[in-house]
Amino acid sequence: AAQSVAQMVDAAMLRPAGTMLHILAPLRGEDGGPIAARIDDLRARGFVRFRVDGTVVDADRVAAVTTAGTVPRLEVVVDRLRANPQARSRLAESLETALKLTGGTALLVEPETGGETLFSSRHACALCGYAAPELEPRLFSFNNPAGACPRCGGLGVVARGSAGADAAQDAAGAALDPCPECGGARLRREARFVFVGEGPQRRAIHEIETMPVIRTRAYFETLTITGPRHAVGARIVGEIAARVRLLDEIGLGYHTLARSADTLSGGEAQRIHL
Repeated sequence: AAQSVAQMVDAAMLRPAGTMLHILAPLRGEDGGPIAARIDDLRARGFVRFRVDGTVVDADRVAAVTTAGTVPRLEVVVDRLRANPQARSRLAESLETALKLTGGTALLVEPETGGETLFSSRHACALCGYAAPELEPRLFSFNNPAGACPRCGGLGVVARGSAGADAAQDAAGAALDPCPECGGARLRREARFVFVGEGPQRRAIHEIETMPVIRTRAYFETLTITGPRHAVGARIVGEIAARVRLLDEIGLGYHTLARSADTLSGGEAQRIHL
């Protein structure tokens, strides 16, 4: 999840006072240019130490410790300081510098213990750089362009043999197959990789939608939210459980939440309306 600089500072300051901290800016191998040119550019900007595959060296020794033909794990040493309340402002500035150098990631290293904490200011993987859009309700609606699978347009199916971007339009009147990109889930990739719950309870949102209501009710009535998510998550889970429980109690436990309203019988629609 994305973190603010203030949150990063708070996390760093959980270390005992006096703990040595190194703030590094991790550079991915594809971030551009030969290593020598990248080092020269960074050195010109005032950075004189780097960590290469776990070893801190001066800028002029980077080439010497780099194995020919390989892309090393390269990090810029932005700052070295000890944890204490007076260092908060300096720590915040160093983290901001690291975030700017990398486009959103910073690495906190405790050299005395070997501990490392990777921070990210974006909804992105701090290791590979894959970034997801801001999570908002429309991302999880196949009726909205922001959430619909771009291949099938949110239909979940494509015309048999269709491979183009107009697969959804081609589907009218043709033999249909599940959309290979979304597997019939109708949602774009970013939405399909958002999960509810942890461990055995982990489910993607589109998986929950396709469960019978009676199973969905049992899922939310037993779902456990722990840690910092509990304050907000427990209330939301309670509200969802109450609504799904109502659907089950009025005799719609065999339906799924993904079922279109226009496929309901008159009696089923009336019960929901009431």
